[in-house]
Amino acid sequence: PSYVRALLPRLARRAGLAAPVNASALRRARAGALLAEHRSARAIQAELGHATLAGTRRYLRGLRGGAAALRAEERLAAAVAALGEAARGDAAPGVIFSMIAREAARLTGAEVAVVKRFEPEGTARGVGAWADARAPRIEELAARHGTVPLDTDGAIARVHREGRPVRADDLGVLRDESAQAMARLGFRSVLAAPVSAGSRAWGAVAVATTRPGPLPPGIETHLAAFVERLGPVVVRLSGRLTESPGYTRARVRSPGPGPAARGVS
Repeated sequence: PSYVRALLPRLARRAGLAAPVNASALRRARAGALLAEHRSARAIQAELGHATLAGTRRYLRGLRGGAAALRAEERLAAAVAALGEAARGDAAPGVIFSMIAREAARLTGAEVAVVKRFEPEGTARGVGAWADARAPRIEELAARHGTVPLDTDGAIARVHREGRPVRADDLGVLRDESAQAMARLGFRSVLAAPVSAGSRAWGAVAVATTRPGPLPPGIETHLAAFVERLGPVVVRLSGRLTESPGYTRARVRSPGPGPAARGVS
């Protein structure tokens, strides 16, 4: 509307902004922010009000970093689609959850990733894991800490309480027993994000790294963008988990191409 076009320059001057501000600039800024949050092109289409998805993609390619962000979004969508296809097949649930862990590690550059399911008794139980072959051996850790309590200061416990991604850039300062065990193996940082099944908090995906220093800024959005799309996969697998009480003992090989890896029971 004309009154909005007239109002924006006045508000910009009042805020001390030197650059011109208009409705197009605001739309570009919002689209860029959504790309930075790794929102899908379809979600951006809905917010910007474009008539077609192709039009949204053309618009985003014209933004700085838009083409690269679209390629990353397409890779993420392809990974989620592959997981959905695997869930519709006859692979063991533990294998598919370990595929989820491997993809989480790839997205974040971590050496280790786990998928935990929240249990009614106040614990989080491991249902799948993946480790780069160069990572410290964590088989004993997985055996001892496959199920962790949710009343600690660990990242997964905090995800359960807070319902949002949580990062811990210094495992050594946490009181959580599994975090201390990981720190003794040489792990420095961990990041966890919640997984939902419909409207229900189902569990969490966590990744860990031995690299010194904190995790890269904004990496939470990479992991969150991935796990928020896993709901249909989790719903499909959850019934099969109930029917397969021995799933956590399955040995899992690295699914598909990528770094050498090993499964973790």
